Amino acid sequence: MRITVQAANTVFLYKGGIVSYVDYLNRNKTVIIKNPVYFSVAKDDIEVEVAIQYNDSFAETTLSFANNINTHEGGDPSDRFSQCADQDD
Repeated sequence: MRITVQAANTVFLYKGGIVSYVDYLNRNKTVIIKNPVYFSVAKDDIEVEVAIQYNDSFAETTLSFANNINTHEGGDPSDRFSQCADQDD
């Protein structure tokens, strides 16, 4: 007996990169600023991209990815970004 299981693949492609992805995530929300704030930094072998867009909801949604893998449990990069963003300096 042979059973063949075909894995389902879902490919997300946003031509505008993470800025377009953030627009997509907020598509049904009232945004506070029209265009997401975006910046990227590269140093040595590390590249970081950040896109932020505020909306009128009370719930915070922070998504982080490492090597195109969703780090849904947070972890060091997400925690450190939140710590920096929360500073009052």
